[in-house]
Amino acid sequence: MAAAGTGGQLAPRLEELAREGVAARERGDLDAAEQALSDLAAEAPDFLPAHLNLGLVRYELFDYAGAAAAFSDALGLDGGVAGLHGLLGHALLETGRLDAAARALRQALDGDPSDLKSRFRLARALIERREFEGASALIGELESHAPGDPELLRLKILVSGNRSAELRRRLMRAAPGTVPARITAAEALVAAREWDEAQAAYEAVLRAEPHRRGPRLALGDILAARGRYEEAAEQFKEEARLVPHAAQPLMRWGEALLLQGASTAAEGVLQRALGVDGDSYEALELLSRARADQGRYADALAPLEKAVAAAADDSARMRMEYQLSRLYRRLGDAAKASFHAAEHRRLQDQAADGAGGVP
Repeated sequence: MAAAGTGGQLAPRLEELAREGVAARERGDLDAAEQALSDLAAEAPDFLPAHLNLGLVRYELFDYAGAAAAFSDALGLDGGVAGLHGLLGHALLETGRLDAAARALRQALDGDPSDLKSRFRLARALIERREFEGASALIGELESHAPGDPELLRLKILVSGNRSAELRRRLMRAAPGTVPARITAAEALVAAREWDEAQAAYEAVLRAEPHRRGPRLALGDILAARGRYEEAAEQFKEEARLVPHAAQPLMRWGEALLLQGASTAAEGVLQRALGVDGDSYEALELLSRARADQGRYADALAPLEKAVAAAADDSARMRMEYQLSRLYRRLGDAAKASFHAAEHRRLQDQAADGAGGVP
């Protein structure tokens, strides 16, 4: 197997690691595959297939941050490999890094305008960024390529906030009876704010497939929104057990614990989340909150300052600048409190100036 970009051969030990990683993935032993491919990528950093296969394995392990890092390394070796921008964009989307995800997905479409998966994912990213005009344009383009696709119907509901029972009936007719169809219908019910029906739909999915990964996050979100924090925490905890390589279930679990007033337990869970994705500004912000809730204001500063630097958008930075001003005020540092209060006001004014035309 030739090393990418070198024209040479891998050393025998590295050849063995490559074979071991591929074989482990094929037999479903993803942890063994991840270990072998991580070793291969570390020892042969210029070998593009090591990073690509490592990204695919990590994605299957729900380690989206790790997958994004591996795909980024592969792109650093050869930015022209077909599909790599799309893979990176999807991984970034799952981590909540919407700006970076949108950039990668646009690059994927620049390289291959027929890439429907990237078009669907870009529409989803734009909806989550509340860029409804751009999302609507993409949905219009998808109409001609995949008119009956359940995901297209779901995106229509998300972009319009449409509560139409007719749209939901069409969604179920598109793929009736299957668990994926039930999940898509449940997502549409959430978008339509039909909370009782959505909760019942997710509970039905989990009765049918109790070990399925994903629905517990949505069910936990619904329970938390209804003030049932203990039940929500149990859903997130079970999802974290099912998907040990993912940071999102741990973050949601930690937040649910915070909402119960269990700040010490929340801190431990959020430290675990940061062990999975150390750059997650959401986890850093929650960790700061957990420490502040315990009265440890000085300890709350470092994660919050790191979170501000890593934040993906100005609305998050604005919120955290306000929190920093409050922490410094509690610590008696009036100068820094004033500085962060001024930053908060600047971002607030900037948001107000740019609000024209936002749906």
